[in-house]
Amino acid sequence: MPLERHELEAIQAETCADDIEIPDAARAWSEEEAYAFFESGGTAWPNPQGLEATELLAYYEARKPAAENHSASALLAALGKSLGMEDELASSEAATTQPPTPPPTPSLELLLALGCAHLAPGAAGLAELRALGEAALAPALAGLKLGPRQRLRGALRAPPTAARRPRILCLHGNGTCGDILRRQTAALWAQLDADCTFLDGDLPTVASDPAISEYFPGLPQLRYATPSKMPAAGDAIEAGGTYVGLEAALERIAAAAAAATEPYDGVVGFSQGANLAVALAAKLEAEKRPLRFVVAFCGSQFGWAAQLPELFAAPLATPALLVRGEKDTLCPAPLCAALAALFRAGAVATVAHTAGHRPLPSAPQENVALCRRVARFAEAAVAVGS
Repeated sequence: MPLERHELEAIQAETCADDIEIPDAARAWSEEEAYAFFESGGTAWPNPQGLEATELLAYYEARKPAAENHSASALLAALGKSLGMEDELASSEAATTQPPTPPPTPSLELLLALGCAHLAPGAAGLAELRALGEAALAPALAGLKLGPRQRLRGALRAPPTAARRPRILCLHGNGTCGDILRRQTAALWAQLDADCTFLDGDLPTVASDPAISEYFPGLPQLRYATPSKMPAAGDAIEAGGTYVGLEAALERIAAAAAAATEPYDGVVGFSQGANLAVALAAKLEAEKRPLRFVVAFCGSQFGWAAQLPELFAAPLATPALLVRGEKDTLCPAPLCAALAALFRAGAVATVAHTAGHRPLPSAPQENVALCRRVARFAEAAVAVGS
């Protein structure tokens, strides 16, 4: 039975695929096919089913060519493709030259790594683009600005190297610890094989959320800095706040990063840790040794960036993926948007899950889809920078 538009939009949101356009043919898909399409990043197209699917796919095929072509022969060829009758129609009609299919464009994750996420994302990663060859990608490359185009050309021309594990510094939220964050993000590390260091805060505190003590009994409750306006559990952080001891906390985290045997590729943080992850990215960028990426779960810019004016005098270029919860009452959407505003437009993207103030959602399919997206982003950032 055909899916309604609102059903497709719900599946799109659940799989964190807001950047993937819903094709016209999708109304004829089953739920399983729609989930597969969005979870694949828009690459897993199902086979047509029934006459309605055939008609919709014919319409889609007719619109796919880069050049406008609505002639009867083009529409007939599209219908034949959706029915699987290309040979029969070709023999009954004069040979028709179809416009070439446009080459794939870089995925959102690769665009982020290149610093041009504001462009319409496609679905191909670096390996897929490299396999096609630079000549076949000339039209897509021409659509990029000079800087991203040069970086992508360099990545395409570089000889493939053996993939290595990203080295990641992980910063926890207020009232938790590194071990708690490791458990909270366990599903992510099942998708992303990384060498992670979970750095504990050095200030003892008591978590405002009683669920922390309930679910993680006996583990330390720590923080890196003290919010000047400490909200109660469930209350939103207010704009205009600061962190007491922010500069000292940032210096301690930067010193830990510098003491690592090998430099970290990126930083992943949750809540207070997300804010400090952004601050660390700004500090290292100012010191001309930038990170390759930052992932901020449930971060918020409620005023603390004004404490570090020298680090945020210009928008950050470090590729960033911000993740927020639609039901997050502690770090609401406007403060997440303020965090995104610290970055250049092309260097940051924001995705939302349907849960509250937590790194990952509990719904299994949504959890897996989000973890895949974060993993692809980190891997692309490391590949482009290698």
